[in-house]
Amino acid sequence: MTYHNAVKYIKNAANPVRTEGSSVKLNYLCSLLGEPHRRLNYIRMAGSNGKTICSAMLSSVLAKAGYDACTLNMSISDDPRDNIRLNTHPVSIPEFTELVNEVHEAYNTLKKTLANAKSSIGEDGEVADEYSDIPRSLIDGYPKTAEPTGSEILLLCALLLYRRHECKLCIIESAHNEADPSLFLKPPFAAVICGTIPSGDRKQINKIKSYIRKGVSEVISAPQDTYAYKVISDTCAAINCRLSVPVRAALTVKQLSLMGTTFIYNSESYKLSLCGRFQTANAVTVIETVKMLRRYGYNISPADEKLGMAELRLPSRFEVLSVNPTVIADSTYKDEALEPVCESLFDFSEYTGRYISLCLPCNGQLIENYLTMLGTRGYKVERIYTVCQNDEERARQLADIEKRFSVVCFNTAKAASKQMLSSLTNEDTLLISGNNEFTGKLRLEVMRYLEF
Repeated sequence: MTYHNAVKYIKNAANPVRTEGSSVKLNYLCSLLGEPHRRLNYIRMAGSNGKTICSAMLSSVLAKAGYDACTLNMSISDDPRDNIRLNTHPVSIPEFTELVNEVHEAYNTLKKTLANAKSSIGEDGEVADEYSDIPRSLIDGYPKTAEPTGSEILLLCALLLYRRHECKLCIIESAHNEADPSLFLKPPFAAVICGTIPSGDRKQINKIKSYIRKGVSEVISAPQDTYAYKVISDTCAAINCRLSVPVRAALTVKQLSLMGTTFIYNSESYKLSLCGRFQTANAVTVIETVKMLRRYGYNISPADEKLGMAELRLPSRFEVLSVNPTVIADSTYKDEALEPVCESLFDFSEYTGRYISLCLPCNGQLIENYLTMLGTRGYKVERIYTVCQNDEERARQLADIEKRFSVVCFNTAKAASKQMLSSLTNEDTLLISGNNEFTGKLRLEVMRYLEF
């Protein structure tokens, strides 16, 4: 199997659907792979936003302290290597291909075994003795039970990577849906709730409540609104689970700049290469998580903790690509994540002004959300750039917006980057935002253009 084939295998796999037999199938596949989940030591990253940043911060701190950590993001990325990381770095192409191939062979074995077992069923409805150890639900559900999903493949690859490198810890970012295959694992020893959950998002809150009740020893939660905090606190108390929450009053932001952030928490000074006030909320959540790990015997010095956080750099996470002109890339597309991005822009408005251009996907609702949030902060959007090759889609998504704003549409990310950057002056500000695929392509082309 080549790397190209490995990526196609994941992306062409079935969409995840939670069934009663999902856990049975994954347990059986793990038995074929040598039980890589049996000694798994992991933390669950939950919450509506901030999971990837908190996971990366924690992994960077662990690496500085000498601990190998495997990180798994259950929401499939455009480049699946980004889903599985070892010490903040994506798995290498050769190793990723090896892992996917090993999982692929396990699925092929499962498929052949279930096919033979089903064909062995006699008139009495019983399978042949040689297949008696195979769960009957898998046999009866064949061929559907032998079909892999993309998230199952990633989970199994991460488990194999964890075992291969003898990692001290695995960090799993929850997909927060019933089809998340990682839910078949035993409960983690700790769960970290990243970001502030809107009090109106009862569905998200109830999912986290349900997950806590499955059994964890500790919960670390970012500061929450009153309702969410009460639900989390009451749930933890009901199962005698320790809850740690950063103290807002102990946090003081000392400096916000386009080059990074400095803050004080519990009288200790920290630096981040990441920009934006919202990053400090992620950082203090990680600091509380590190305290918890120390209680579990992890030898993480304050110096390693600070260095790990200071040196972390994340592409397209409110990443400043250029200062003059100001060009920022952020892979944001969920409504709950737009607010901190716009608030962070406002933090820098004293230096950048409140005139801004946007480069966003051809998505009318996303554009409207940005226009509303920026408008309430006094921003004037000068022009909107987008990339779209379908004229009908553009007309459908942008008809109303084009009546009010200047919208420039390009066929490719390369053409968009060249035209946008060539038209900017040193005083201009450009925000590139959207899903990972959109922002990643634009970011790459912008970086190439800036190098010339």
